[in-house]
Amino acid sequence: MTDKPLKKFLHGVMEFQQTKTKESKSLYENLASGQAPNCFVLTCSDSRVLPLYSSNSKGGEVFYARNVGNLIPEPTEEKTKSDVMGSLIYAASHLGVKHFFIVGHSDCGAMGALLGGREKLKHQKLLYWYLEDGEQMLQEYRNGIQEKYSKLYSEIDNPKTKLAIFNCQYQCRQLLKYDFMSEKVKEGKIFIHPLFYDIKKCEILAMDPEKEKFVSLDESLIEKMLKSVGEN
Repeated sequence: MTDKPLKKFLHGVMEFQQTKTKESKSLYENLASGQAPNCFVLTCSDSRVLPLYSSNSKGGEVFYARNVGNLIPEPTEEKTKSDVMGSLIYAASHLGVKHFFIVGHSDCGAMGALLGGREKLKHQKLLYWYLEDGEQMLQEYRNGIQEKYSKLYSEIDNPKTKLAIFNCQYQCRQLLKYDFMSEKVKEGKIFIHPLFYDIKKCEILAMDPEKEKFVSLDESLIEKMLKSVGEN
């Protein structure tokens, strides 16, 4: 880790301006008048997760939201005013985004905090309040519902990673608690996909419906995913 983080960051910004913006001048000129992304990605704020680079996307192609633990709140009046819900509603209802990805990752600190007991964070009031959004998920995990997804964990030992995998699936179901999402899913206008990032391997995994587990993306799996949404 550099001992001059500000210098490194600012030089990175300058390098981006001097190289990338010149290389994609026409792209950014077009983006100046609006956006029309076709994918939405909710992922964790963890600095090790780089969604833009992971999907090799260009500006304007993907609408992003990030928070600690890629958590979606329960549909209550208080919680629906959160930043992540504002992003989801805007993407689904205004931008007409079709594909929504929930991206979990290995060794997730938020999952570790939940497993260690949220009560230990009472002295950090905002974080304690925020992680409440993960309590119902954790309860289901501990109540044995995770056994339904046992194939997901067949090769996983890290408790935080196991919970993160379960959480990724859970948050996909959580989205369907909101009418603005569930109605469009029923109409075939929105599709929800779980993805998982293995930090150590620097690898994005996708759910294989036949194997019922996250596996490496390859052409065969991509074809299955495209067929499931009628885009093959």
